[in-house]
Amino acid sequence: MNEEPPLIPVPRKVLMGDFTPEALASVHDENPRGLGVHCDELAAWFKNFNRYKAGSDMEFWLSSWSGAPISIDRKLSGSLLIPKPFITVVGTMQDGVLHELAKDRRDQNGFVDRILFVKPVGLQKEYWSDTDLDPQITALWFQILTKLLDVPLMVDDNDSPRPRILPYTREAKEFLFNWQRSNADHCNITKNDSVRGIYSKIEVYIHRLALILQLLQWACEEGDNVEVGLTAVQGAADLAEYFRESAIRSYSIIAPVCPVDRLTLDKKRLYDALPKEFTTPQGLEIAEKMGVPERTFQRFLTDKEIFDHICRGSFKKKF
Repeated sequence: MNEEPPLIPVPRKVLMGDFTPEALASVHDENPRGLGVHCDELAAWFKNFNRYKAGSDMEFWLSSWSGAPISIDRKLSGSLLIPKPFITVVGTMQDGVLHELAKDRRDQNGFVDRILFVKPVGLQKEYWSDTDLDPQITALWFQILTKLLDVPLMVDDNDSPRPRILPYTREAKEFLFNWQRSNADHCNITKNDSVRGIYSKIEVYIHRLALILQLLQWACEEGDNVEVGLTAVQGAADLAEYFRESAIRSYSIIAPVCPVDRLTLDKKRLYDALPKEFTTPQGLEIAEKMGVPERTFQRFLTDKEIFDHICRGSFKKKF
């Protein structure tokens, strides 16, 4: 009697370390929920782009971030199609090698804009301590992750992942639209293409961040998994602002960034409204019309990165 050969077991994976794009795609094909990639040194990750095939690695990661289908043709094992890729990458990098990110046009093709930078201000080395993390916190975090990973994966007739849509509540949607208008104003007023790219990608990330926060609330039994609410969207906006500021600080190392782009929106508008050269009374008159208090304007004039003090009471914009 002929018996069918047993099915090859498929290991369930969540995280990967060392890999090639082909191997990563193969594991992703067997784990359609998505994968996380952990790199101790992110520089080693992007420096190996296109090592074996020109242009292929960059296209792979750009497509993956956008959620576009990924197709890989392999000589020995045939073709591989991932219709709905989901791959996240996390790792560390020293300031001294940040400039490497700009090489091979990565600062122009949108690759760098897709990175969420975490760059704390005033970070200092901590002293050793005997204090351990409370085991209850570890256990609770494991419980939260397990609940999220146990959510059933819905598939379509082709066994491809079928996303479940969580709409925004009315209050969340209203908040989000107001946030987008402010972000669009930031984007339109900046003179730096790199910074403009940061603002554009943040508009994509805020939806992802809001969804993550809403599902974390559900996993912590503090919300539902039916709609994305106001609390999640407000938290996502705070995170978006943090990542925006971190990206601009990082870009000052990767590529020159105009100091004006670090200003808040109201100060950018004031700076643009000032003439190239002006006196203090002229500046105060413009500031008053824009609703900026005199004291705030006087402090604004002390910013030597954007103003030159020509002589007593006279200033010149540097940009």
